[in-house]
Amino acid sequence: MKKKILIVEDDKDIARLIQYNLDKAGYACEVAVSGEDGLKALARYPADLVLLDVMLPGANGFDICRLIKQDEDHKNIPVIMLTAKGEEVDRIVGLELGAEDYVVKPFSPRELTLRVKAVLRRHKADEDTGEVLKAGELAIDRGRHRVTVKRERDHTHRHGI
Repeated sequence: MKKKILIVEDDKDIARLIQYNLDKAGYACEVAVSGEDGLKALARYPADLVLLDVMLPGANGFDICRLIKQDEDHKNIPVIMLTAKGEEVDRIVGLELGAEDYVVKPFSPRELTLRVKAVLRRHKADEDTGEVLKAGELAIDRGRHRVTVKRERDHTHRHGI
């Protein structure tokens, strides 16, 4: 069964490029052009992953990511943020909101496809193992390659475990 990707991107050319490449890679895609449309699509389209542009009309991608991660039915869906804003503070905000990855435009469609594949693979590993090692205030989630101290994620060592 094909993995389903929800693409929330207001630039129709970029959305078509992403959809074309993900379709070619064997994924089923749905496109929404605003954050609100994305949330509606997510309610009716059980996505395995959301590609979410930051700069959207209406509610921005950060707001939409926060809503997805706060929703009991959708909080475990991995989110990859897409944006032209490559500043460190923007990447940190996206990751702190629960995004699994952050891709800066312009991007290589092949790299984006590989990142989607990697996030879905890590997500499946999380579901399969669910293993989290704990010692006092330290928690190591081996499946997600994440370390938390006092429930705060350490982004500087996210992939260094």
